[in-house]
Amino acid sequence: MSLVLGILSMVSLAYAGIVSYIRQGEVPDKFGSALFVTFVFAAIGLILGGLARNEADKLKTIPTVAMILNGLAILALGFFLWIGLN
Repeated sequence: MSLVLGILSMVSLAYAGIVSYIRQGEVPDKFGSALFVTFVFAAIGLILGGLARNEADKLKTIPTVAMILNGLAILALGFFLWIGLN
């Protein structure tokens, strides 16, 4: 589930970035709420990835990749906010 949330977060961030670039920064207000939901998904995915990584007798590469994707999504959201404030 963590990997799915990470992929969903990255896809929605890529879509928001591409649309924002095409429209030269003039995006609807709905994008803000969509990116907030993306942040919530990424945070939940990061927590689930950490919990899955701590389970015994489980493959640890998939939760690690999921945690990296979710962490990158959170960093990208912070980057988008930083760009928007400048």
